[in-house]
Amino acid sequence: MQASNRAKASTVAIVASVLFGALVAYTLIGLVRYSMVAPPSFDGAMNLNTAASFARGEGYGFFYDQFFTFPAQTDGPYILPAAFAFWVGGITPFTSQVVNLFYVVALICVVVALACRVGVPLWLSLFGTMACMATPGFIEYSMNGYGEIPVLVWFLAAIFVLAPGKVRGIPDHRRLSVAGLLFGMAYLTKVVALVCVAPAMLVLACLILTQPHRWRRLIALGVGFAAPVVAWEIFRFVEVGTAHTYASWWRLQFQQIRMQSGAKHSDVVQGFRSKGLHHLSILADMTGVAAPMLAIFIIVPLVLGSIFAVDRRTSAHVRLVLAVLLFVTGLYFFWWIFISPDAMTWLRRIVDGLLLLHCLIVVVLVQTWRRPVGGPDRSVSDRRGVRAVMLLALVPVVICQLLLIRSGETVTRPPQPPSYALDMFSVANKVRTLPRDATIFGTGWWQAPSISLFSQRQFMNFEHWSPERLNAVRDKYFVTDMYTEGISQSSIHNVLDESQYSTLLKLNGGALYKLDSIQPYPPFTPQDSDPANLSSGLDFAREDYSHRRGIFQRESDRDAWVGVDAAVMLKRSNENALRMTIEVPDEFIQGIARKQPILHVTSPGCLDQTLPLVKEGVQTIMLPLTCESWPVARAFQLNLAANDHVPFKPQIDADNRLRSFRLHSMELIRTPAQP
Repeated sequence: MQASNRAKASTVAIVASVLFGALVAYTLIGLVRYSMVAPPSFDGAMNLNTAASFARGEGYGFFYDQFFTFPAQTDGPYILPAAFAFWVGGITPFTSQVVNLFYVVALICVVVALACRVGVPLWLSLFGTMACMATPGFIEYSMNGYGEIPVLVWFLAAIFVLAPGKVRGIPDHRRLSVAGLLFGMAYLTKVVALVCVAPAMLVLACLILTQPHRWRRLIALGVGFAAPVVAWEIFRFVEVGTAHTYASWWRLQFQQIRMQSGAKHSDVVQGFRSKGLHHLSILADMTGVAAPMLAIFIIVPLVLGSIFAVDRRTSAHVRLVLAVLLFVTGLYFFWWIFISPDAMTWLRRIVDGLLLLHCLIVVVLVQTWRRPVGGPDRSVSDRRGVRAVMLLALVPVVICQLLLIRSGETVTRPPQPPSYALDMFSVANKVRTLPRDATIFGTGWWQAPSISLFSQRQFMNFEHWSPERLNAVRDKYFVTDMYTEGISQSSIHNVLDESQYSTLLKLNGGALYKLDSIQPYPPFTPQDSDPANLSSGLDFAREDYSHRRGIFQRESDRDAWVGVDAAVMLKRSNENALRMTIEVPDEFIQGIARKQPILHVTSPGCLDQTLPLVKEGVQTIMLPLTCESWPVARAFQLNLAANDHVPFKPQIDADNRLRSFRLHSMELIRTPAQP
């Protein structure tokens, strides 16, 4: 009878393995087809432009109005293979996706291998792999030039190395050295991998300190981690060229890390609990699973896994893997739910945490089934009861896994790029045929990186160029991609409203415009010149004011940056002076050599003053009007022209608009006549 039951169980396991293996293969085939036609994402194309530049021998970085060395997105372990793919096969949709495809195959292998190494049956390992691949966001962030899956591959490979095949084995110094190297590769792929690598190495350090030869083992782990990191930093130093540039690069990265990690935000007003609930609801919206179910999905495996990790009857290598997965996954979700800034609660930043949780769940399922909790002093019925309770607690966890699979697009909906994404190839082909001496523009952050990649043309930043410089260029074009069209129509209007242009190509996924003459700002409309719509002053601390040009959006309900050319339309009758409060930032007048910028304030027939801006900080300026009072209120145009701007920072996501000073308020006032 027992032999018959074992045979039936074996048959069921084989059938389940074939079924889940077929689903994994089906998903992989869908990804291969996807890779043949799909363009990379916006951020992914920025990564791939770095690979393309390196393949062409232009350096490690990408060009957008200037060459940005080592843009802090995804790094060497992804970029270098992508550069090799471009060097071998040229820049095509497939070569832009093939490295991601390779890492997906590697993820399948390492998840199955790691799960089997800790005693998970093959069929359950394949189920866990299928759950990973069907998780919402997996298609988007495993392909398209992203580095999230490469990070996970290196990290899980390190854990696999730490778990020897022998049941009682503990990692020796050789395994620790290799694991450290793999952790280093994960960190080099994306700095965000520190969320995984740092706690994993802390767990290992605590374990090593309880073992013989602990210093030798710690050194092996540290040397393994440091070897690729130091080699890459030497390469970075050589590429950037000078110690000053190298230090500046790292200073900017630390600022970005502090801001994006949440370390720079206190959120005291929001509250710890309310922030966690808010972020959990955001995750529920992104995954299609209710927030209470997600809470169970996260908490139950962590609690049960902790029980097995401290149970000495659990095999040593299983306890090690559980300890690492528990600590890393728990901290990952804690960071995303309670610490990460609200503006950065993206699915992309938690997708690795979800995949790690799937891996943890299959290990916990097996340990719960095979190893009842409780000492030998307990009765068999008590131990079976405890196991039944634990298995019952895991039921909603598995249900949540199935709900995530249903919400994903790999099993129920094969991956397919939308038609508007494919439009970018048409725009890129059109851009490629433009004259070689043509100057091609994006605007601000919206640099159309996919179109730049596939057209193999360098783009300039429209926001960096003054009207005089733009008008000096004879053959100039403006390009948008699907992200600009879908997210930032205002950026498109800002360019076109200042330009005389003709449309060469207009699709849902992008457009190409030929630009002619450029104005400093869009002209005022008749509504802007109607005194009934105007005010004699503006105060950004009280409210916004729409009758202005060349002044950026109001910030913090306090002030607004002024461009190098700006104008404001006010209402004037008998006022005889202008009072203006501005703030001159230190970055405007400080630099390698102290500058003396000048502000020219004019109004036709009434005002023409040149003001040196040599004093930092907030200051109030009074300027007399030279024209007679008007008997009836009329529109009064005030023009502001600065001869310089805040220096650009060599950081792709820095605020590099043509900015001069901050405007707090301005008002036309009546002052007593001078005797």
